[in-house]
Amino acid sequence: MALVNIHFLNLQNNYLFADIAKKVNAFKVMHPKADVISLGIGDVTQPL
Repeated sequence: MALVNIHFLNLQNNYLFADIAKKVNAFKVMHPKADVISLGIGDVTQPL
């Protein structure tokens, strides 16, 4: 019988990357001259 991790039930019902994108876009609006480097998911063919 599988056991349910009780902490899993406390997680919010949202998508992490969508929340991060909203925060990044809000930051870009507040600081239009700031250079924002994306280290998120995407092209992994080049080193950081």
